[in-house]
Amino acid sequence: MQRVEIPVPVSCIDQIPARPQLITDAELMELQPGQFVTALHVDRLKRDGYQANLEALLEGCL
Repeated sequence: MQRVEIPVPVSCIDQIPARPQLITDAELMELQPGQFVTALHVDRLKRDGYQANLEALLEGCL
């Protein structure tokens, strides 16, 4: 009997983070201009955080 080591691909990510809930176009259209801008800013912050988290996970795979 001979031992042979064979590389086996292994996932580097346990699970994909949950996608944040962003405001819909229909919800945006119901807002006043000031609320509209604030809602877009909040969505951008959520998306930026989500993106940073994904990038950090992917960097661990390289």
